[in-house]
Amino acid sequence: MTKLVKIAAAVTCAGLPIITNAGLPALPLAEKGKPEAEIVIGEKAPVTVQFAAGELRKFIRMISGAELAIVPSPSTTGNTKIVLATPGSNPKIRALFGDDLKYLEGADGFAVRRRNNSIYIIANIPRGVLNGCYSFLEKNSDLIFARPGPDGTVYSRNQDLSAAYADYREKPVFKLRGWHLTCVSGHTHQATELWLTRTLCNYIPLEPQLFGKLSPRRREQGFILDFGGGHNLKRFLPNKKYFKSHPEYYGMINGQRQPIGRDTQLCFTNPEMVKTFTREILHWLKMVPDDVRLFNIKIEDNWNCCECPDCQKPLRLPDGRILSPKSKAFRSTQFFMFLNAVARILEKKRPELMICTLAYLFSAIPPEVAINPNIYIQFCPFVRNDEKYPVQSRVNREWEQRIRAWTKVTPNIIWREYYGCAASFPRPIAVPTAKDLQFINGLGVSCVLSETPPDSPKVFRKEKLSDYWDASAMQYWLLNKLFWNPFADLDSLREEYLTRAYRKAAPQMRQYYALIRKSWFAEKTPAKYNDSPYKMAELHIKKAGIAGKCEKLLTQALQNAVNPGSRKLVKAQLVRFNAWKKYLAKHSTPTIDIPFTDTPPAGFDFSAGQWRHAAVIDGLQIMNGQGKPAKYQTVVKLLCDRNNLYAGFECSDPEPGALHARTGNSAGERWTPGDHCEIFIGGSPQAGGSYFHFAFDFKGNRYDARGFDRKWNASWQVKTRTTGNSWQAVAVIPLKAVGLDLSRNNSFRILFYRMYSHNSPSKNREHSSWGGAPVHSPAGFGIATLSLPNDNSTNRENNNKETVK
Repeated sequence: MTKLVKIAAAVTCAGLPIITNAGLPALPLAEKGKPEAEIVIGEKAPVTVQFAAGELRKFIRMISGAELAIVPSPSTTGNTKIVLATPGSNPKIRALFGDDLKYLEGADGFAVRRRNNSIYIIANIPRGVLNGCYSFLEKNSDLIFARPGPDGTVYSRNQDLSAAYADYREKPVFKLRGWHLTCVSGHTHQATELWLTRTLCNYIPLEPQLFGKLSPRRREQGFILDFGGGHNLKRFLPNKKYFKSHPEYYGMINGQRQPIGRDTQLCFTNPEMVKTFTREILHWLKMVPDDVRLFNIKIEDNWNCCECPDCQKPLRLPDGRILSPKSKAFRSTQFFMFLNAVARILEKKRPELMICTLAYLFSAIPPEVAINPNIYIQFCPFVRNDEKYPVQSRVNREWEQRIRAWTKVTPNIIWREYYGCAASFPRPIAVPTAKDLQFINGLGVSCVLSETPPDSPKVFRKEKLSDYWDASAMQYWLLNKLFWNPFADLDSLREEYLTRAYRKAAPQMRQYYALIRKSWFAEKTPAKYNDSPYKMAELHIKKAGIAGKCEKLLTQALQNAVNPGSRKLVKAQLVRFNAWKKYLAKHSTPTIDIPFTDTPPAGFDFSAGQWRHAAVIDGLQIMNGQGKPAKYQTVVKLLCDRNNLYAGFECSDPEPGALHARTGNSAGERWTPGDHCEIFIGGSPQAGGSYFHFAFDFKGNRYDARGFDRKWNASWQVKTRTTGNSWQAVAVIPLKAVGLDLSRNNSFRILFYRMYSHNSPSKNREHSSWGGAPVHSPAGFGIATLSLPNDNSTNRENNNKETVK
């Protein structure tokens, strides 16, 4: 059993509500808006129990108008007593509810019990009492925490509020349940965090610079505390302090040591770096309070491992085996050998503290070494082939195999997902998520975490973060219910939300969401975490032919919504729908017919020879820029023959001498982006629910993959050259390699993308694409059709021969 047991222990199944007070009259809480109850918390109530009492009083007052007293001990009046207690604050409950407390051991679950005119909300830890208060409110009223903020709590006024349900207990399936808030400074947002508390989440990662400011609030709300932040190797070995004097501590890229940051990692095999890194960690530990349970040490957000000679040598493992650099697990093993060395020293200094790290990108592959027992890994299935399907489905089989393998390496696993991404369209992600969570629970995984933007008006990449919640508040609510109990009936949960949140507008909203749910699953284009809401609206609403029905249902729902909270929820969804409608009136998926040629095009003169007959994409748009043209334009010309797709690129650049690129000319296991172009081809059966990815820069460096599978390779070619005001490229991609055949499947999805990047891989960037669609998101790819030859004669030219000069 791990050290997190001190917060909450793993459980194998959820405790279903046990209601045993049938036939007893409900206990009054308020009558005609006057208090008929008091809240008893004890003389030494922990801050979380005090907070729970305040929340209980607040919502009873909002519903009934009655202001209940919060008292340390029960009064002698005959009113209803609501006793909030843990064994620490009220030892008497051990004798009264010993069986419940045993059932709840190690968990932040709760029991609600009635004894005469008293209602006890009890738990082993204060956070369990808080969870019990929210549950008690929901079961004894029609209140729902539908989304963050005061407008997101929907309820009816009831001056004669009573407690009919006061005899049941629950405990969660997952001991750690939370969200990582993204796209905001410090990864914090008070209103969203409070909503997460009220929907029974108990973990939100906390940036170290905000620890002193926010930890009192997190303690009050009973959150599991962590320290260290996200991608943070640069925090513990800062460039300013060490790079100049010890460049050997940092990753070598393209033959040069690079400061650690967005595009680099540390040199994990350097023994002096390990010593210095550990010394820095021990210094940071002095700032970590005793009640913190997780200390984050996480790789930077990139694939670019050190290329120095030592980091490319075979690894000698502790058991004497030799691991080849060609092994898929090589880089992961290298990292975890480094982290194990750090963990062993930290274990001696702070044995109660768990290191939390990422199994992500190169470290997502289970290593060939055991993991030190004081390490928790956050397993990130980034990026699955299709998010419409659970991880154990055929199209996502690789991630099923990886999580199964990880459970054999360590029991300390947090399932770390991206369910909140792409939520500015109401995709029904709760359906596959329920299956995911049931599956990982069966493997013994007891912690779940995802990321999402908060419900904030802040604008990020031209979208308000609240857009995500306008569209998908119901999905977030459903996901938190599943984090508590993934075996709950999803249809019943959905119906509960619709009924409580939308009320008289529920019939229309029920139909609206059902239409989108049916359309989303019927569409064969794979779903990705970064799908554009506008492209999803085009696919799942416009193309599906349900736009008129959806608009009518939302309009009727707004007319029917009487409750102010319900009305705001409907209006928010209608605003999102109208935004999609406005965009789609001006923009649609780009299409192109690619001419057939008997003679492959030659050279870079795109105004001569066969290139004169090519289809032309005469410019790209800013990616996710809603139609804004790129400053640095790219023209793409396209032709095909029976065997190949030919793509010519003219990339304008006023300073071609300042172009940035990787050195060398090999199709390696990583792609370090400089100024380059990419082609994405998807939709063929051979892609297995994914797509094919080709990339090249102005120096002719190449990369290919199937989805994110970098081991996949195709026999394709590219030639490049630089002119006085541009760089040019001609790529030749065999149709067979991407599953295309002129006689069968000559229509397919494709995307062209360019990154303009000068001098540095992290500065002066512009991202542009065909139609402005995001990369790695087939929902936004354009549609291309390969033209058939005019006759059935045999090619007079050998089309397999490379003709680019």
